[in-house]
Amino acid sequence: MSIEKFGESQKSEIREPQSRGEREKERAKEKSKEIRKMLERAITESLETAGLEKVGYSTWLRKIRNKFQLVYLQRSLYSNSYYIEAGICDAKDIPENEKPNVIHCNFRDRIESIVNEKNGKGRPEKEQLKKQNEVNDLLNFEKESKKYPAPIIDLDEAQKKIEALKNLVQEYIPWWFDKNTFPKIEKK
Repeated sequence: MSIEKFGESQKSEIREPQSRGEREKERAKEKSKEIRKMLERAITESLETAGLEKVGYSTWLRKIRNKFQLVYLQRSLYSNSYYIEAGICDAKDIPENEKPNVIHCNFRDRIESIVNEKNGKGRPEKEQLKKQNEVNDLLNFEKESKKYPAPIIDLDEAQKKIEALKNLVQEYIPWWFDKNTFPKIEKK
């Protein structure tokens, strides 16, 4: 009788999903990855025109004089929703031997607030909330469902949302950077 090392008798192949539920989970995971790739491509395209370049898995960056302007894409831990955050930081605030990251930014905001900042001045609060909810809806890639986890929308619907997000990023993020990187000193 021979003694086998632990795990030697186990197959080294990747196990294929067996049940219907496992196969559905695997398809949802692949769809989620594809949506993220599509979203990253769209953000990259919209920020290239403003001079930002992709420098990491989810970060776009531009340096102007002693300031860094960053955009960060983050997926929710609890759903297939995303957050797009913009930040501005001084080069001196970034620790030595570290790359600029949105966590170094003392001044940052999410896209829904940036859209409201530009469009919301003087508008009733109810209208501002409506616009903020519209942006949040674009960032959500799940179907309305009582199931957990909620099913992911189809890729055609995702592409429409991503195109709208691309336009928002292209219109609002450069405006926000211009307004806040080197604010003009108002004369009294």
